[in-house]
Amino acid sequence: MRHRTLQSIIAFAILTSLALVASACSSSSGAKPESGVIAGINFIDKAGLHGISESINEKNEVPATARTVALQATAVLRTTEWPSEQKTAARTLATKLSKFAEALDKEPVDVKAAGALAEEVHDDAHEFSDSIWQSLYKTAGLPV
Repeated sequence: MRHRTLQSIIAFAILTSLALVASACSSSSGAKPESGVIAGINFIDKAGLHGISESINEKNEVPATARTVALQATAVLRTTEWPSEQKTAARTLATKLSKFAEALDKEPVDVKAAGALAEEVHDDAHEFSDSIWQSLYKTAGLPV
């Protein structure tokens, strides 16, 4: 019994220490606000929206991951702290991706409607990405 009490105290101390370290790291990591934007736009850029659109529109095949990608991209767009000039575009793209995910969730999927949405989110994602990268280049002091 005494041995379990000691183990519990040690475990509590370790967990408390880890929580304090995690808290200190998250508040004083020195990470710039742009790091979240970079992570978010990298996700959008690498989500595979081009391939999804191509598969639906050229092969009439909905990739098994298409709905998940649309939902994940929507979550990234809604939770990333985008620069103020791109917030409206992020919300608009998130709404379109959400509608695309809804279209892919129907049984059966209306491939024509899903294809039109896939093409639209693919094109809009390119425009959004370009806008974000231009903003990041400017912040980094790079020629735009």
